[in-house]
Amino acid sequence: MMETAEERSAYGRYLASRRKPENINRRGRPAGTPDGWNHSAVQVARLAAEVEAEKLIKRLIKQGAIAADDAKGIAATKKALVMVRCPGRLRDRRRAAKRLLQHYHPNISGLL
Repeated sequence: MMETAEERSAYGRYLASRRKPENINRRGRPAGTPDGWNHSAVQVARLAAEVEAEKLIKRLIKQGAIAADDAKGIAATKKALVMVRCPGRLRDRRRAAKRLLQHYHPNISGLL
């Protein structure tokens, strides 16, 4: 057995020298990155979803489904559309849907 601090330290350095470099700094995924995705791929998907959401919101405003002066409703709709199109957790999608329901139909969502 290694009894002195120097022996334990030398053994630790020996084990560290045998490790593969790709396994040393394993810290997990950044927050907001779902399983099977890397952070840059999620950012690209989110930007594409935002562009698509903006186009759809413009169509909804033109059709009269959303009032043009309703900034809160537009923001809620955009966030929900982006969440639906982006990779991620089901919990986040449900939150976005509930936010839309609370804005447009508070009596259904349990607010009133």
